[in-house]
Amino acid sequence: MAGWRDDDPGLPIKFGPCSNGEYDPQPLSPVMRETVRRAQVECDRNAKRLGMSRREFLLSVCGAATTLLVLDACTREAIRHVSGSPGATPGGGYSIPPEATTEPDAAHDAIGGEEFVFDIQGHLLEYDLNPVLNGQDFWTRFPQRYCGEDDPRACYSIDHFMELMFLRSDTSMLVLSALPIYPEGSPLSATVMAETRRIAEGLLPEDPRLSRWTEHHRMLEFGLLTGALLIVAGAGLFILAANHWRRLAFGELPYSEGLRYVIPAVTVITLGVQIIFSSFFLSVLGLHRKT
Repeated sequence: MAGWRDDDPGLPIKFGPCSNGEYDPQPLSPVMRETVRRAQVECDRNAKRLGMSRREFLLSVCGAATTLLVLDACTREAIRHVSGSPGATPGGGYSIPPEATTEPDAAHDAIGGEEFVFDIQGHLLEYDLNPVLNGQDFWTRFPQRYCGEDDPRACYSIDHFMELMFLRSDTSMLVLSALPIYPEGSPLSATVMAETRRIAEGLLPEDPRLSRWTEHHRMLEFGLLTGALLIVAGAGLFILAANHWRRLAFGELPYSEGLRYVIPAVTVITLGVQIIFSSFFLSVLGLHRKT
């Protein structure tokens, strides 16, 4: 395990094969196998040129640029071989200058970005934090158990989760899912997820925009009040629509008259509900760790 973590975190671009454990993954194509082989060789060479350890280079932006450059070269070679035309090109590719493989600034210019990556559902299993009373066999169902730890359950720990999500990927934010239905001791409990959030809060920089907003605005109260007023307004429009229908003796109601009330009512109520839930969400983001 020490060698896996310290020396070889794997290529920064994952080519597979991969699976969530529900099906057998497709094997790598010859092009992908050659890409992996060349990328490993080139990453080793560039790491030595820069005086970096293999792990440091593989986790750097230059490691990602090196891997993408090799992928682009292998794909182009394969297309030319299959087509028999030296001028044939694939449908897409990567424009990576050679200097990006050893110069961080050039690598950032080539592949850097400010994209927001949001993982809508994440799980982890912390058996050390919560002694195993329930969920003893959760870990046996997923391929992550082969991470190299002596105890496979450790592959699902908070440490591994944080490294995979925030150090070895470009994830900006994620939603942690817990199972509060399980009794105390579940490795999927809300306590485990709260501890993970506490650790992440200590590792990640504070967002000054969110901090300024939460400090100067009563976000939850404002959101609840605004959402409630919108829901009441929508309900009032429904009442007006029902009263208009009553005046017609609950007979046939022309669309032009009924929808004039119903559509705004549904829109306003939906907006009010969204504002209420959003205020809870933003308030949670503004919570600070207790000292």
